[in-house]
Amino acid sequence: MIPLGDDTPDKTLTAQEVRNFLELVVLGTTAQLASYLHDAQYIGPLRTIPPRGFLYERAGRITSWADGLAAWDLLLADRPTLVERTNAWLRKLGAGCQVAVQQLFDGTADAEELSDGHVDRTVLRLLLDTGAGSLVLPSEVGAGISQLIPVVVAALEGRSGLTLVEQPEIHIHPALQVGLGDLFIDAITRELRRTLIIETHSEHLILRLLRRIRQTTGTLDAHAPAFSEDKLSVIYVDASQSGVQIRRLRVDADGEFVDR
Repeated sequence: MIPLGDDTPDKTLTAQEVRNFLELVVLGTTAQLASYLHDAQYIGPLRTIPPRGFLYERAGRITSWADGLAAWDLLLADRPTLVERTNAWLRKLGAGCQVAVQQLFDGTADAEELSDGHVDRTVLRLLLDTGAGSLVLPSEVGAGISQLIPVVVAALEGRSGLTLVEQPEIHIHPALQVGLGDLFIDAITRELRRTLIIETHSEHLILRLLRRIRQTTGTLDAHAPAFSEDKLSVIYVDASQSGVQIRRLRVDADGEFVDR
C-alpha cells in the first residue's frame, strides 16, 4: 500500500493499482523503444548480390534492407532521380561503374501494347555500366560494388529516424572507404532528424570524419561538406582480460582525439 496526500479521498493505492501503474511506466517505455527500433533502417554486414533473374515487375515483391536487396528494388522501382543521385555519388566515390535500368518487354505482347508501354508487359532489369562499352549484371562484377550500392542508396533515401549500418567498408578499396565519410555527413546534413549508427573497422572512414571537422574549424575546401565534433560520437569497444569495455573517445574542434 502506498499512502497518498491527505486531500485524496482514498488515501492508499491497492496492490493492483500499483501493478497497473508500474506496467504503464515500464511497458510504455519498452513499447516506444520497440516501435522506434521497428521503424529503423538496418543494413547488415554482408549484402546480397542480386541474382541473375532479379527483375522488377509492377506487382512488386518483399525485399529486406538487412541483406541490401531493398536498395536494388528502389532503384528499379521507376525512380530515375534516385538512380541519378546514386550515380552522382558513385562518381564522387570513384566506384568505376554506373547504375543503368534496362526496360524489357514480354515476348508475347503485341505491337500496340508495346507502343503504349503497357505496365503489365514491362519488366525492368538493373545493370551496371563499367565504362568498358558494355552493360553487365551486378553478379558479373566484383563483390565490392554489390556491398557499396545498398549503403549509398540507404544514405540517399532521405528517411528520418535511425539508420544502422554494419561494416559499410567491406570489400571496397580504402579510397572508397574515405569517401563514405562524406556520404554519411551528407546524409545527416540533408535530413536533420536522422541518426546514423555505423559499426566499422575502417580507420580511413574515421580519419575522413576527423579531417572534415578540422577543415570546418579552419579552412574548408570548396566542395567539402562541413562537419563539427558535436555531431560525432566515437564509441570504442575493447576486449580486455576483465571483459568487454565500451568507451567513448572524445573529439575536439580540431578533429583530434582527446582520449587515446
